[in-house]
Amino acid sequence: MPGLAVISLCIVSAVIGAESLDLQRADLRQPHRMALTASGDRLLTANLKSGSVSLVDLSARQTLGEFRVGQSLSSITSLPNEHYLLTDPVAHQIIEIALAEDQISVVARCNVPPYPQRIAAAADGRTIYVSSLWPKQIARLEKTDDQWNETKRVTLPFAPRELLLLPERDLLIVADGFGGNLASLNAADLATQAINHFPAHNIQRLFPADDGQSVALAHQMLSDLAYTNDSDIHWGLVMSNDIRWLTVDALTTPEANLYEGNRMHSIGEPGIGSGDPTGMAIAAAGDYVVSLGATDQLAIGKDRAAGIWRVKVGKRPTDVLFSPDEKLAYVADSLDDTISIVDVKKRERIATISLGPCRERTPAEKGEAIFYRGLSLEGWMSCHSCHTDGHANGLANDNLSDDSYGAPKRILSLLNPGDTAPYGWLGKSDTLQIQIHKSIENTMRGQPISAEDADHLAAFLQTLKLPEPIDVLQETRDDAQVAAGKALFAELSCVECHAPPTYTTPDTYDVGLHDKKGNEAFNPPSLRGVAHRGPYFHDRSSPTLSDVIGREKHQLPRDLTADEQAALIAFLRSL
Repeated sequence: MPGLAVISLCIVSAVIGAESLDLQRADLRQPHRMALTASGDRLLTANLKSGSVSLVDLSARQTLGEFRVGQSLSSITSLPNEHYLLTDPVAHQIIEIALAEDQISVVARCNVPPYPQRIAAAADGRTIYVSSLWPKQIARLEKTDDQWNETKRVTLPFAPRELLLLPERDLLIVADGFGGNLASLNAADLATQAINHFPAHNIQRLFPADDGQSVALAHQMLSDLAYTNDSDIHWGLVMSNDIRWLTVDALTTPEANLYEGNRMHSIGEPGIGSGDPTGMAIAAAGDYVVSLGATDQLAIGKDRAAGIWRVKVGKRPTDVLFSPDEKLAYVADSLDDTISIVDVKKRERIATISLGPCRERTPAEKGEAIFYRGLSLEGWMSCHSCHTDGHANGLANDNLSDDSYGAPKRILSLLNPGDTAPYGWLGKSDTLQIQIHKSIENTMRGQPISAEDADHLAAFLQTLKLPEPIDVLQETRDDAQVAAGKALFAELSCVECHAPPTYTTPDTYDVGLHDKKGNEAFNPPSLRGVAHRGPYFHDRSSPTLSDVIGREKHQLPRDLTADEQAALIAFLRSL
């Protein structure tokens, strides 16, 4: 794939510039993240679908221009002097742009570790940190003589997304893109101070709070102790949507109790679930706003005060910013290609700004909108809530996929679903459509969807592709070791259950891991992309591939030497 090289390479704007687009053309932009200019009268949106930046005049409440600068833009970060940095997770680049006289130009493009997600920048704008999801890496880049150069890179045990730089303490806080891990790194050398875990997933945004003594974040919590019945969903026991403040002291202490000194506000109450926090902003006075992607709402509350109000905005809001005077909130309505303006005190949407006309959506794009919609009972969750962007959160859920309660099972990834039929741990659904109906109606307790909508959702799921193997992304592949592991995989008869090229089979097998309801036979998930997943097995009993091979000796006919174990793991990491 183009752009997979991870050597930092900068290209000046004379080579690749910004394309000014016709504002009247019909397209799908999907504003994903936003930034305000220093004056506060202009808004820039990083558009995920079109790879463009939209420029909005907030005083006139109209879009001034749209400029295509990349293939897909997942974030935008402000630098001094009206420069901005964008992440392009398709081109595997960061892009520096400049705004002058309502025109956008590209200053530089830099290759970074693949699938960049977010950027944290020092105050002078000359040192930045980039999170790269699938390689599980953080890169530090420094600007010298107007050139970005990578000066440090570290690999984490989880896939990072959100970042927060705390310069007063020389700290970089990193949040897991899927599960509940939080790392604190020394900003100077990226040395790990602590990696802690709490039962959360879909962590969104990180904000300094309490004069830098705490970090605020939005997240979801899924309980494997609750049943996916009407009662437990109604009371928010299955899935909660929360804002939490964690102390920096706890985040920097290994194996700390993150609940000590923390506080939490739950967004949602019986009858009004308000699912999927996607963005958050906190005002100086303690007011906060949270965009709720599953229910098309903006939640408004105040720290250390009771009461949360919800304001209807556009479809799947993904980001929110306060105006400079903190009286207004600007919301990115990703599936409407609009910006909503909300009066925070009046708690009402007072204006909507169009980024341009939307074209007709394909069946898969219609399915994407269904995937992110709060289809569950009372809107507590969407498909994305458990399957983050189509992947998985590493947690377990007790639902009726095996026709019973009492045996929670690990949530499966939906990437490359064509590899995995039949579906579910027990292999009871022959098609994606059958599994979709079961998930929405039995697991989420939502209203039945039409056959057409199930087809659309299945079409979207078929577009979810696996990233490259992790050993390729981390540049750790040893071809000789992979070849030895592949031969061992065949010799040990692993291919009987995990047959290439999909590395699964449609049957069920008793692998000695019976669940709490007595189920003995399970359908093997595909091993393609297995190193991007974990923990492993239906009961999450093996945290790593080393545990699967070395401790559990999963269906191995004989003991393996240390070299054989390493070779087999190298082969699995290559899939």
